[in-house]
Amino acid sequence: MTLRTLLMLWVTRVLVSAEEWELVSKPDFTAGKFSEQRPTKRYSHASAADGAYMYVSYGYHYDHARMKATWLQDVWKMSFQDFTWTQLHHGAEGDPSVMHARYKLSSVMHKDTLWFFGGDDGGGPVSSHMWGSYYNDLWTLDKEGIMGKVEARGEVPPPLAGHTAVVYKDRMYVFGGLTASEKSAQDNRFLVDTNNFFSFEFATATWEKLTPTPQIHARRSHGAAVVSDVMVVFGGFSKDERFSNMQDTHIFNFTTRHWQEVNIEGIKPSKRGAAAAAGDSRLGAFILMGGAKCVISCDCLNDLWIFNIHTQTWREVLPTAGSHIPVARHFHHGVLEPKTGYFYIFGGESYKPYAYWNDVWRIRLDGNGAMKEYVDKAEYHAGNTGGVDHMTNDLMFRTRDEDAERKVPFQKSFIQRKFNAPTEAAVDIPVVWWLAVGVVVKFICVRTVWHRFCRRQAQAKKDTNL
Repeated sequence: MTLRTLLMLWVTRVLVSAEEWELVSKPDFTAGKFSEQRPTKRYSHASAADGAYMYVSYGYHYDHARMKATWLQDVWKMSFQDFTWTQLHHGAEGDPSVMHARYKLSSVMHKDTLWFFGGDDGGGPVSSHMWGSYYNDLWTLDKEGIMGKVEARGEVPPPLAGHTAVVYKDRMYVFGGLTASEKSAQDNRFLVDTNNFFSFEFATATWEKLTPTPQIHARRSHGAAVVSDVMVVFGGFSKDERFSNMQDTHIFNFTTRHWQEVNIEGIKPSKRGAAAAAGDSRLGAFILMGGAKCVISCDCLNDLWIFNIHTQTWREVLPTAGSHIPVARHFHHGVLEPKTGYFYIFGGESYKPYAYWNDVWRIRLDGNGAMKEYVDKAEYHAGNTGGVDHMTNDLMFRTRDEDAERKVPFQKSFIQRKFNAPTEAAVDIPVVWWLAVGVVVKFICVRTVWHRFCRRQAQAKKDTNL
């Protein structure tokens, strides 16, 4: 073996190691237990980052110990240096001086201050109606944990949930989301997806409604992030059945205030919403991880994609053979550590296994590693659609888009290996069957109760006649 061959193998190993996911904060499997050391499991929370910390705020958690749905009101930060958690804000429900518990809100970091906007309380204790109150209030939280409400001016956005917010220079930009009206207080059919676009100037606390051209489809739970001087938007959900799960890529130019839909001819992420997204201006890269395609039930994903704003092409970052990967999930959030280029994800909800998460994973994305698609032809095989590869005997899963179908070996995540959780390829009972079973059980219970009632009425009538 020549020196050049050895050098190439070493370089290849360096590139591969740069693409491996790393679990930096293990999940807490204690159901319903709130800890003072770390945030509890949650999804549809808000996340932001600065040079030293990742911030996790609010969200939703089902407390199995109390059998109670819980909308959260806490704010945490995790150090990028040693991965320790510190609680910044505990919350006090009913206290008008703090933001109510909610999820599907947005948060951004600007000059050492967290800014929160919107969200939905899911019909919580301070909700105005059964479908949940949607908010358009604006709050701040400084690094001392002091929260305050901002009295904004200008054309304030309507109440929103599932929108996105990003920061470019001295403004926050809010796009999309599900908006409420007076009628939606009684009927959730009046909850409407929107493509509204607003900017907020931090210095003057003033909102401005933007009218970019051309307009793009209304959506919620889409991925959005700033890359250099543009904002990239991918996918999302819609109540319009024609666009229920989106796969489109759009670029918004902050200077011209113009939308550009990118015509992707090559590979691209499958249809999805509720993915984690972040932008890396050094690489000109928009990062997208996971999410789900939802119809009756949701098929969660854990694939990782990079969109290059200069070439306007997508590239999938494939995990190295045998490496640990996060469980497929949606409604998690991602942030970029600017100093090192690590992409972090936190929390979310998975369906296989069904669980909420509070784990933290990271992967380094750099120009030499993740931007180079590494495929070991000895490990990845195409053409066999049987579900089991006869050469490696690895379980398979397939991802489909409009152009082609391919498959890669399914690799159990660290959690699935350790706790022997079911794999993505395991047989799972569709949600529609569970719904059918639930209807049958409910019918039997109602029928039983009705028969008992009739018997009691008959007995009472008989006793009266006696």
